[in-house]
Amino acid sequence: MTEIGQSNKPPAPPKFGDKVVAAIKWVDGTVIDCVRAVEIQGPTAAGGE
Repeated sequence: MTEIGQSNKPPAPPKFGDKVVAAIKWVDGTVIDCVRAVEIQGPTAAGGE
């Protein structure tokens, strides 16, 4: 039985924006990876239900 507000579908994959919010660097300053902001979708994007 599915509870109210739950779905049997998996969540949609995140959509990444262009804004880099963090960079992971090695001790010598080499950038290894970066973390990008995600675009919030759905009811929480507007702050309502």
